[in-house]
Amino acid sequence: MTASRLKTINACPRQHEYRYERGYAPLVDAAALKFGTVIHLGLEAWWKSPRGPEIENANEAALDAAIAAIPTTGPYGDMDVWEHIRVMALLAGYDARWWEFSTTVEVLGVEVPFRLPMRNPTNGEKAREWVCAGKMDGVLRLPDGRVAVLEHKTSGEETGVGSDYRRRLMLDPQVSQYFEGVRTMVDPVTGLHLTADVCLYDVLQKPTLDPREANPVRRSGGLVAVVVFGGLELFDAAREVPPRAIRFHDGTTTWSVLHST
Repeated sequence: MTASRLKTINACPRQHEYRYERGYAPLVDAAALKFGTVIHLGLEAWWKSPRGPEIENANEAALDAAIAAIPTTGPYGDMDVWEHIRVMALLAGYDARWWEFSTTVEVLGVEVPFRLPMRNPTNGEKAREWVCAGKMDGVLRLPDGRVAVLEHKTSGEETGVGSDYRRRLMLDPQVSQYFEGVRTMVDPVTGLHLTADVCLYDVLQKPTLDPREANPVRRSGGLVAVVVFGGLELFDAAREVPPRAIRFHDGTTTWSVLHST
């Protein structure tokens, strides 16, 4: 019983039956779910990247790893160029904001799976056919010694102090499972099982900007001109397989942006 399955059955038993009992599932993930999954892949690579004073250019390497983790093929590789730019911008902003903090903590695990017995809340007996299972985005040891569950979220709604989004997080049962999941981990120093002290909700608010007609893809003869953030690239539209990576310069950094014709 994962947190997602538990959330589904609490929200709509019929949806749970169709999804988990009968196996019905969408052929294509909703755009919001796909966006969140791609962000998670980037953050996973960012947190797994080695860091420390002895590692040269660790910050740049972590961001490069996050950008490189954005899928270009498969079910999550068909996002359009604008969605890729939004993902890259969020990952770059995340890196700029949280890199210094990340060097002060010990990363105990990233994308950590767990399995727990499901118990009867009345008598504590284990269920015969069910277990609780899931995967934690990250587990950190903070500078003061506390162990924190790191929970990544993406949202298109307001996430500031006092928002409805934050109020809902206070009632999120998913984190309770993660606290129990941390108990299955062993401290690499003491050899004892860990205990979580706090949850760090790591919420990335999606940009609400949309592309304007002022920067269209313009065709002229056999060339395609792509205008992105003031950078201009041309490639031959007559090629059988046009290049997937279009590079542009934002004034400080050269990025590779995927483009599909």
